[in-house]
Amino acid sequence: MRSRNWLLLLASALLLFVAACTMPVEPTPVPPFEAPETPVVENGALVDEVVVLTVGIPPTEYAVEIHGSLRDGCTEIESVTQTVDGDRIIVTVETVRDPDAICTQALVPFVHVEPLDVEGLDPGEYTVEVDGVTAALEIVDAPDDIEPVAEDALVDEVIVLTEGVPVTEYAVEIHGHLRDGCTEIDSVTQSIEDGRIVITINTVRDPDALCTMALVPFVHVEPLDVEGLDPGEYTVEVNGVTATLELAMNDFIDNGIVDRGMVGQDALIDAVRVIAEATPPAAFAIEIQGHFRDGCTSLHSVTQAFDGERIIVTVNTLRDPEAMCTMALVPFTYTIPLNIAGLEAGEYTVEVDGVTATLTLSEEDEVTIPRGYFGIAEDEMVVGRAMVEQVEVLILESYPVQINVVIEGYLGDGCTELSGIAQSVEGNRIYLTVYTERPVDAICTLALVGFEETVSLDLTELEPGEYTIVVHNVTEELVLDEGMLGSD
Repeated sequence: MRSRNWLLLLASALLLFVAACTMPVEPTPVPPFEAPETPVVENGALVDEVVVLTVGIPPTEYAVEIHGSLRDGCTEIESVTQTVDGDRIIVTVETVRDPDAICTQALVPFVHVEPLDVEGLDPGEYTVEVDGVTAALEIVDAPDDIEPVAEDALVDEVIVLTEGVPVTEYAVEIHGHLRDGCTEIDSVTQSIEDGRIVITINTVRDPDALCTMALVPFVHVEPLDVEGLDPGEYTVEVNGVTATLELAMNDFIDNGIVDRGMVGQDALIDAVRVIAEATPPAAFAIEIQGHFRDGCTSLHSVTQAFDGERIIVTVNTLRDPEAMCTMALVPFTYTIPLNIAGLEAGEYTVEVDGVTATLTLSEEDEVTIPRGYFGIAEDEMVVGRAMVEQVEVLILESYPVQINVVIEGYLGDGCTELSGIAQSVEGNRIYLTVYTERPVDAICTLALVGFEETVSLDLTELEPGEYTIVVHNVTEELVLDEGMLGSD
């Protein structure tokens, strides 16, 4: 009986197991796979410069041009957001990069243009800030109907130009800036108002162009219409910046001399200084400081005349009559030997274009200056001294030593020639005098003629020691030792 019951229980359990195995089974739900988000890299963009852009005249749209660098080759700009904090428009550049990417560390430059949302902002001045870098923005109240508007250029400097001697043409060289990269010069107008020559430079730009706000420099040369104007001084005004124009008569030549198409005038003299060298014979010169009238003018000639106790020196200049020259003065300094031959001892006034200096001659000076030494007729020639500018001492490789002196300077005119170089020794000073001559009755051009002459020093009477070589008003040092001089 017990065995039977056990068998029944076993059979029931077996049936229950079989039933359980044959029943359908519901699968356990599994959440779907989600890839991790690409992380936002804070400060992934390094901002270097911010430029405000505008569209239209007056502006109707605004944008910022952002210049900077991304931190590596995998970083990209994801979004650009904008917020307003008072009068600050804060622009934020957000970047992304693949977290599993292998990237170089080199910075990658970028330029990004982002429109600015200025809707609802009042007209006025604002600061656009991008990652700490700022730029100024001015919002204007634009009218409904927008058309291209001409603006005056920004003028910084005005320079008056002239052409010809006497002057036959006038012009102004205008330096300034255009207001942005899209602006161009449209027209230049000229009018006469109360003794002023008023010039206006008008500019235009495409109202739909997207332009940077950076100023663009320009230089413009505009001829002046002076026909019908009386000679005199005028003010030239260009967009509020002025310069002075002096109109001369058409046939005006200021103490002019015409030479092969070149026209000359007196130089402008600032200061005169007398230089005295106690040489046998005595030598005197004047140092003249002044200005040429423009950049095309150069030295033409220096003349000297006597009027009682005055020595009148005139510095003449030349310039090309066809050259277009700026009116800026050009400074100069010249040293000119004085012709004092035949003058008695006493005090003289040296006058150069109204500027004076005092020259004092002693009786000793009078005695040591021979007749015919400078500017005095001797037979049929006028004997004088050359203008010396530079002296160079050359010691040759020879035994006994040979020493040459190279002398550079000017002859007074086209007829003058070198006639000889004399040497004398006094103490430790070696004097060299460069003589010139020209025919008494010659008709000569007044242009200075340059020369270069080499003379060998006579060392027969010299002892070892330190010497000063004096050539008119120019000096050079020389040292002689025993090894340089030959024996008797």
